[in-house]
Amino acid sequence: MLFFCGRCLLWHCYSLWFIHLPSYMKTVHSKTKALRAAYDVLLRMQAAKLQPPDEVLKHHQVLLTYCVCS
Repeated sequence: MLFFCGRCLLWHCYSLWFIHLPSYMKTVHSKTKALRAAYDVLLRMQAAKLQPPDEVLKHHQVLLTYCVCS
């Protein structure tokens, strides 16, 4: 039986949100609002004291860079 604590589940939900961010950026009308939403999600993660591994942070930074450059 798998056991997921609330923090772990929240962290995975936020990670999935960032995985889909490039697709969202391609469909949204206001890229500024979309990037602001991404920044707000990062702030919520920080407020919840979620500490993802370094490689995940780098992955999110790459995704944000990709979205800005697209």
